Amino acid sequence: MKDILDLAGRLFLASVFVYLAVDKSTDKTFTMKLMADYGFTWNPEFLYHAAIVALSLGATLIAIGYRVGIGSLLICIYWIPYTFAVYQFWDSDPENAYFQQIMFIKNIAIAGGLMILSANGAGKYSVKRLLATTRVN
Repeated sequence: MKDILDLAGRLFLASVFVYLAVDKSTDKTFTMKLMADYGFTWNPEFLYHAAIVALSLGATLIAIGYRVGIGSLLICIYWIPYTFAVYQFWDSDPENAYFQQIMFIKNIAIAGGLMILSANGAGKYSVKRLLATTRVN
């Protein structure tokens, strides 16, 4: 049961980032405007493409269970600064502060899940395990 839950958890976690990568890549103009609104003004073209690569590659590595530590790190490099920039509940007006705080905590929890995944590995149902147990003659 643990192995199935490991796989399901990896797939659920990866699905969030696959969705974000697709969403960000379908409307570049809107995404670039949002980046500027949130203060990401240093080399926006590079940051835009780096975010899509980090989300896509990280989610793929997590989903297939190969080098999940690298995949988790790639996503955390994007996810943690994004969370602090977008969900600044400490500076929000009172009517939006609660929503901002909930979203901030949710994103920090997701980052924690990525860190746990990185520490514990992909589990039994993974490409890494398949490669390790397959004999090639």
